[in-house]
Amino acid sequence: MAMSDEAMFAPPQGITIEAVNGMLAERLAQKHGKASLLRAFIPLPPPFSPVQLIELHVLKKQLLLPLP
Repeated sequence: MAMSDEAMFAPPQGITIEAVNGMLAERLAQKHGKASLLRAFIPLPPPFSPVQLIELHVLKKQLLLPLP
Protein backbone atom coordinates (compact mmCIF):
# COMPACT_ATOMS: atom_id res chain seq x y z
CA MET A 1 0.00 0.00 0.00
CA ALA A 2 1.51 3.33 -1.06
CA MET A 3 1.82 6.12 1.48
CA SER A 4 0.71 9.64 0.71
CA ASP A 5 3.39 12.34 0.52
CA GLU A 6 2.12 13.88 3.76
CA ALA A 7 2.32 10.57 5.61
CA MET A 8 5.74 9.77 4.17
CA PHE A 9 7.35 13.04 5.29
CA ALA A 10 5.47 13.54 8.58
CA PRO A 11 7.43 12.98 11.79
CA PRO A 12 6.56 9.84 13.76
CA GLN A 13 3.67 10.07 16.23
CA GLY A 14 4.60 11.95 19.41
CA ILE A 15 7.64 13.73 17.93
CA THR A 16 7.41 17.40 17.00
CA ILE A 17 8.99 18.86 13.89
CA GLU A 18 11.22 20.94 16.18
CA ALA A 19 12.56 17.74 17.76
CA VAL A 20 13.24 16.27 14.31
CA ASN A 21 15.06 19.47 13.27
CA GLY A 22 17.12 19.31 16.46
CA MET A 23 18.11 15.69 15.80
CA LEU A 24 19.09 16.53 12.22
CA ALA A 25 21.13 19.52 13.40
CA GLU A 26 22.95 17.35 15.97
CA ARG A 27 23.76 14.68 13.39
CA LEU A 28 25.03 17.27 10.87
CA ALA A 29 27.19 18.93 13.53
CA GLN A 30 28.71 15.59 14.57
CA LYS A 31 29.31 14.42 11.03
CA HIS A 32 30.46 17.58 9.25
CA GLY A 33 31.11 20.31 11.80
CA LYS A 34 29.46 23.65 12.45
CA ALA A 35 30.19 25.18 9.02
CA SER A 36 28.18 22.46 7.29
CA LEU A 37 25.42 22.92 9.83
CA LEU A 38 25.16 26.60 8.91
CA ARG A 39 25.17 25.82 5.18
CA ALA A 40 22.34 23.33 5.67
CA PHE A 41 20.03 26.07 6.95
CA ILE A 42 21.02 28.91 4.59
CA PRO A 43 18.52 29.09 1.72
CA LEU A 44 19.96 28.68 -1.74
CA PRO A 45 19.51 31.57 -4.17
CA PRO A 46 17.04 31.07 -7.01
CA PRO A 47 18.50 30.30 -10.43
CA PHE A 48 17.73 33.86 -11.52
CA SER A 49 17.31 36.87 -9.28
CA PRO A 50 14.88 39.61 -10.38
CA VAL A 51 17.84 41.78 -11.40
CA GLN A 52 19.28 39.01 -13.58
CA LEU A 53 15.89 38.51 -15.25
CA ILE A 54 15.69 42.23 -16.07
CA GLU A 55 19.24 42.15 -17.46
CA LEU A 56 18.37 39.16 -19.64
CA HIS A 57 15.22 40.91 -20.87
CA VAL A 58 17.18 44.08 -21.78
CA LEU A 59 19.93 42.05 -23.43
CA LYS A 60 17.35 40.14 -25.46
CA LYS A 61 15.81 43.41 -26.67
CA GLN A 62 19.24 44.79 -27.58
CA LEU A 63 20.05 41.66 -29.56
CA LEU A 64 16.78 41.92 -31.49
CA LEU A 65 17.44 45.50 -32.60
CA PRO A 66 18.70 45.77 -36.19
CA LEU A 67 22.37 46.51 -36.56
CA PRO A 68 23.28 49.95 -38.01
